[in-house]
Amino acid sequence: MLEAIKHKLRDWKNIKITYIPPQYKEVFCPHFMWSDGTADYDFGVERHLKGYEYLFFKGEIRKRKLGYNRRWKAYRIAKKKRDAEYKDFFGETEVSCAEND
Repeated sequence: MLEAIKHKLRDWKNIKITYIPPQYKEVFCPHFMWSDGTADYDFGVERHLKGYEYLFFKGEIRKRKLGYNRRWKAYRIAKKKRDAEYKDFFGETEVSCAEND
């Protein structure tokens, strides 16, 4: 959330924040994503953390193609309501961080 707010304060006219409520996530916490009109961003991690990393890993800003945030939110809501598949919303299996840079 702090990263989304920092970007909104830097460019308040162009940054749009997307909120994903906790009930639509894998873990019960809210998630914030933002878009600057040219790309979509969020703060998180692409892999499972090892035990010690939970104490020291601070996360990373992930850059995605424009429209990803909207599709991700729709996918998470659909997955909660019915058994939606990732490929139905994104046309592929899973996306790694390196593929979106």
